[in-house]
Amino acid sequence: MKKILVLMLTLISSPSWTSPVTFDLRDPSIESLDEVSTFSLNQFDLVLTLSTNSGVLNQTSSSFGINARATGDNTSQIDKDENLYLSFNQRVRIDSIFFSRLSGADTGLIQFTGFTAELKDSNEIHFDRSYFLDSGEQLYITSLAGSFSFDQVTVEVAAVPEPNACVLLLFSLVLLRHIRRRLNRVRQIAVT
Repeated sequence: MKKILVLMLTLISSPSWTSPVTFDLRDPSIESLDEVSTFSLNQFDLVLTLSTNSGVLNQTSSSFGINARATGDNTSQIDKDENLYLSFNQRVRIDSIFFSRLSGADTGLIQFTGFTAELKDSNEIHFDRSYFLDSGEQLYITSLAGSFSFDQVTVEVAAVPEPNACVLLLFSLVLLRHIRRRLNRVRQIAVT
């Protein structure tokens, strides 16, 4: 009986994850949102906020990056010393991040709590299942040398149990308690 209860509580306390959600920053529909230092994208109540402290965000039909302030920088790439910050309105598990135009001498850095990696000669990063960003926590991307474009990020959100599932769990616990009491009474009658 205790094993069943422990198993049920383990299943309920272990978060299940939704299908992956991909934010593609090459999507033409977001081009009207660029030329600002911060903007947000929304998919299925998951909000991705992008910001920079080194210019304005810039999107073209083929890439996404930062235009530095007052330097004549008019590219849609992340150039040396330009910083891009990503955050979400919910806790997410990071699946993958894709870049383009990252080759040769181009080098970048991606960093968030518990993870730091240098970007070099690889246009994509696939994460194992243990990297999370809490709500509001920032993921940091910068160019150390050269330039590259930030293309997309794919994440998963912890699924929230439906109220019916909670009611079913409660009903199951009550039923298990009733069965246990009844078995105890039967054992007491058998002993006497």
